[in-house]
Amino acid sequence: MSTDVDIIRKRIAEGSETKILYINPHKMRKVWDECMEKDECSPELLHYFRLIAENFSKVFWYTNEIDRLATINHALAEAWINWKKFDPERTENIFAFFTTCIANWMRQYYNHLTKNKERHISLDALLSSVKR
Repeated sequence: MSTDVDIIRKRIAEGSETKILYINPHKMRKVWDECMEKDECSPELLHYFRLIAENFSKVFWYTNEIDRLATINHALAEAWINWKKFDPERTENIFAFFTTCIANWMRQYYNHLTKNKERHISLDALLSSVKR
C-alpha cells in the first residue's frame, strides 16, 4: 500500500506536474464528515486548521513571535467555534472554504493587533556604523 508521499514522489519522478499540497482536501473532508457524525470537532480537524493558519501566517509582518502565535490561536479558536458552517451543498472544496475563513479571521485579528502600532526607526540606529 502506497502512501500519499510515495505517490507524489512517483509522479514527480515521472515528470508530471503535480501540485504538492500540505493538506489533502479529501482526507480533510473525511475527517470533517466523521466530526459531523460525532457532533464534535476532533483534534485531527484542529490539526488541519493549525496547518492552514501556520501557512497563512507567513503573509503578515509581525514585530515579535508572540503576535504571530496570538494571530494563529485566534484563527484556531474561531475555526473551532465555526467548524460546522461548512456547507457541502454550496461547495465541495472544504480546504478552500476553511482557508478563506481562517485567512479572514487572521487578517481581522492582525488589523486589531497593529491598529495603534507604528514602525519607528531611529535615525541614530540607521546611520550608526556599529552592527547590532
